[in-house]
Amino acid sequence: MRYQFPRTLKAAEASERSQWAIGDALIAETEDRQTGPRGLRAVEKELRDNGVELGLGYLSSLRHCAETFPPRRRHALPWKVHEAAGNPNTLDVIVKDAKKTGAKVTIWYVYDVLKAHAAEERAKRQEAEDAARKEMAKAEAEERKARERVRDAKSESERRRHAQEREAATHRHREASEKFRSVRLPPRRADRPAPAEDSTPMMVIASQLMALRGEAIMQLKRIEQLFDKYGSELTPAQLAATTEEALTLANGWREFALKVQKASPKQRGHLSVVNE
Repeated sequence: MRYQFPRTLKAAEASERSQWAIGDALIAETEDRQTGPRGLRAVEKELRDNGVELGLGYLSSLRHCAETFPPRRRHALPWKVHEAAGNPNTLDVIVKDAKKTGAKVTIWYVYDVLKAHAAEERAKRQEAEDAARKEMAKAEAEERKARERVRDAKSESERRRHAQEREAATHRHREASEKFRSVRLPPRRADRPAPAEDSTPMMVIASQLMALRGEAIMQLKRIEQLFDKYGSELTPAQLAATTEEALTLANGWREFALKVQKASPKQRGHLSVVNE
């Protein structure tokens, strides 16, 4: 039997199935599209006809990841870690920083880095967006005033001069609008800038702190729900013990908040003492 995608089929049928082998075979034998004689739907059908079930989305991910990470840019890490990183430059920095600290690069480690890095990039993008919005508003106001000067011109020479000013203002407004649109859209994952070297360990710590904070808040909500439902049935001794535990936790959080305050370059003096 003649196969249209023999290399892909061989890699998919292998007992030790390799995502890289399938992805490289897809690059060699297919086009980056769904339809057509060399599209991924044709691959999906041929594999299924030979007893191999690989979904269209998974095939697309395998091909895209193999293309994004050519052999010379791959690390001795699971395929899933590469897919999570999204681009080689980001994974290079993560792996290099992890070697310095002895951290193990897992998919969750990569997710923690990317989560913190994305938050930093969003903050930078918001700052750029605000600046671009102001620039666009200023250019729009200049264009409007230039139109008014053209309309109110007293002579033909004055009108031509103001018309040139209007054209220049319109050009600035158009450029400012394009800039505003460009900074609003986040880059594709493959095009995102890599984190700065030596920054990723602290990104992981920051992400873990935020995750633990979220867990603590959820636990507090669960405690409050339980108390709201059953608090009236607790004995005086149980209420006293619960109060003592709550104050102990509150003071523990206060001590932690003071630690954070001391570490912050902008110390805030609004913390109040619990249980004074």
